[in-house]
Amino acid sequence: MISRQLPSANIEAERSPLAATPTAPSLLAEVTRADLLGEAWAARERGWHLVCQLPDGSTPKGIRWGEGPSPPWDEIKEWIHEHCRLAMHLGKSRLAVLDVDFQRGGKIPDGLPRTPIVSTPSGGWHVYFRHTHVEGDKQNTTIAPGVELKSGKALIPIVGSIKTVDGSVRGSYEWLVSPDAC
Repeated sequence: MISRQLPSANIEAERSPLAATPTAPSLLAEVTRADLLGEAWAARERGWHLVCQLPDGSTPKGIRWGEGPSPPWDEIKEWIHEHCRLAMHLGKSRLAVLDVDFQRGGKIPDGLPRTPIVSTPSGGWHVYFRHTHVEGDKQNTTIAPGVELKSGKALIPIVGSIKTVDGSVRGSYEWLVSPDAC
């Protein structure tokens, strides 16, 4: 859990571009929201650019997802209140992610440095790397069966976000190795 003191976690309901989108309030318990708030705050402190995604991975109309600076904290809190899944814009966060899907034959390459790793709801891993490439199209490059390199305009859900399929929770994104341990 994040040990830093967070700004007020009091999330008030207000009309937003998300208010008209379908949401599943039962999917996020208050404790999950608090965890997501903590992870969102830590991600912003690391300089990661956050965006809002609906549970199906789409971006709601009226929500910017890669333009300009990272959204203000109040906007991010509103997204969490509206049951968005938070994701990072990899290029603007200066990150690349190796997406390893073990169910599709993915294997972890030998010789990886100690780096942040996230377990995904499908049982795979997101392996994080810093890089300096900021601009560019969405890039999902297949490296081997079950292994993709994501960068540029690609979006990756942050830890604490949940994945749903047809309204059913499939799991959440969780740290295996946190950035603080690297």
